[in-house]
Amino acid sequence: MVNRNTPIAVGVAWFALSLVALADVTNKRILEESPTGENWFLKGGTFSGEHYSALTQINEKNISDLGLEWTADLPMQDGIATT
Repeated sequence: MVNRNTPIAVGVAWFALSLVALADVTNKRILEESPTGENWFLKGGTFSGEHYSALTQINEKNISDLGLEWTADLPMQDGIATT
């Protein structure tokens, strides 16, 4: 039998771990790591939202080799609402 306090304890633990993970992302770290393209901490990659990545794995020579890997048929009549 599950203790009725278990969901609360799990929620508190998850929240605490989330705060620890977020505490590691500082402005200094964002400024230092954003130009490498390795970590995107912000939408757009940088504070200025350039959407530029310095990664070179995909380039002009191999971009034509890219294709659809998977799809998901979502069970929603009106699609996905975004803002």
